[in-house]
Amino acid sequence: VIPLVVITFVTGVSSPFPCNSGRKHLIPLLSTQALDAACYADLSTFAANQTGNVIIISVGIANIAPPGHRTLYNGLSLAGYSIAAVIAGQLGNHLGPRRRYILMISHATQVAILAVGLALLYADIIVSRSVVLLLLFATAAGLQVSQARQSGVSEIPTAMFSTPLVDLLVDPHLFKFSLTDPLVRGRNRRLAHIVSMIVGGFCGAFLRKAKGSEAVLLLAVIIKTMITAVFWALPSPAEEKARKEEDRPMELHSTSNSELTVQRDSDI
Repeated sequence: VIPLVVITFVTGVSSPFPCNSGRKHLIPLLSTQALDAACYADLSTFAANQTGNVIIISVGIANIAPPGHRTLYNGLSLAGYSIAAVIAGQLGNHLGPRRRYILMISHATQVAILAVGLALLYADIIVSRSVVLLLLFATAAGLQVSQARQSGVSEIPTAMFSTPLVDLLVDPHLFKFSLTDPLVRGRNRRLAHIVSMIVGGFCGAFLRKAKGSEAVLLLAVIIKTMITAVFWALPSPAEEKARKEEDRPMELHSTSNSELTVQRDSDI
């Protein structure tokens, strides 16, 4: 987690820190990538990277998949992901995808879904290679990616790697030696996105190897719970706007007093 925190805050991914800030889409990306790594290790299927699933489905239908591979898993993942994304996306369109309570509900729902999978694993009701766990992972991923795509941070597509990589490499400000210049904000976001995907994938793979899929799932639940708590603690855009409007009369009064003082001094 430390490399991601450093890269997202040092590179100035977004400032200030509103509810649709890029930072809050980069940190959940850790859990998304970690879960994908564990899911692929268990079932040769992706929960979030549906581009990979489409390719594997095509290979399976053409009957050239490796022996023993079940293309059905890829289809189920794609279906669960798509259903969750269309429900969350259309609700976001009607209710406002950037509203704080919508973001909180989205992340809280993801926490609940993953927590159910974690409880089933620890109770030995299912195993890590269970289709039930795959569907839970894919559903949570669909909610996460749809919410991220509607946030307005176009440089962070959450589940894609190739497009942000190419966008970074062709960025005209790629070699600009600055971290705070507004011209490099898009570059910084893409760089942070790429780094977080790599870190999340490696964390998931090595954690899965050392402690099993239960540990990866526990990490994902912890990360998403933290993000939900952040949305709860931060003021909503409406609350922030109201605070600024309350502060404005005080600023105008202070400015008027300063002007009067200057006028008196000039008269003297």
